[in-house]
Amino acid sequence: MIVALTFVVSPAWADRDPLLEVLIRKGILTPAEADQIQKEAKELEKEKEKKVDNKVANSEQKVSNGVNEKVAAVEKKVEKNAASWVPENLPDALKGLKVGVLAYVGYMVGDTPQFMGPPLKVGNQYYGRNNDGHIGINKFYLERGYLNIEKEITP
Repeated sequence: MIVALTFVVSPAWADRDPLLEVLIRKGILTPAEADQIQKEAKELEKEKEKKVDNKVANSEQKVSNGVNEKVAAVEKKVEKNAASWVPENLPDALKGLKVGVLAYVGYMVGDTPQFMGPPLKVGNQYYGRNNDGHIGINKFYLERGYLNIEKEITP
């Protein structure tokens, strides 16, 4: 013999707080009162969430406004400093002129086997070359460079 038992659980009861369930079992609350309390608790939670969201939004706005004010102040200082850098009596031909440099620089260290004749000996000291005729290298060099000149022609 097969016995099937079916339980129907109401959604309100399934989501109910365990403390409310204990109070219902002890007969302190009725299921309707527990549902009402649960509904009020959810409404209070939603109100708290709205208040928190509002506080967060207000804080974000305050921070954003503060950052915007600081950025505006810095931009104003930069414009003031840039404007004060250009002399007032600058000839018209030099106004709007920009000059820039791009350089590719390298560094080399080591020895190269270049025979440059015998080492230069002054007294007991050797200069300019190693004793074996190698030249020591320890230098910076300019591989290539660019001079960029731009002139604003139209105002």
